[in-house]
Amino acid sequence: MNALIKSIIGVIIAIIGLWFLVPIPGYEGMFAGVALNAFITLLIGAIPVFLLLFGLLMAWIEYDEWKLEKEEKQSKKKK
Repeated sequence: MNALIKSIIGVIIAIIGLWFLVPIPGYEGMFAGVALNAFITLLIGAIPVFLLLFGLLMAWIEYDEWKLEKEEKQSKKKK
C-alpha cells in the first residue's frame, strides 16, 4: 500500500480517536467526550506497567550487549 494512503488512514483514525476523547461544546451525542475519564484512568494504570516493561527491555538489551562484548574480548584473546 502506498505510504501516502497509510498516512491518510492514520490521520483519519487519529481524528476519530480525538472525537471520542474531546467533548464538543453544544453536542450531546453518544460519544461526546465520555471516553476522556476512562482514558485518563487507563493512562494512570498503564504508565507504570509500560515503565516496568520498558525498564526490563532496556536491562535485557544491555545485558545481552554486555554478554556479546565479553564473548568478543574472549575471542580476541584466543587469536
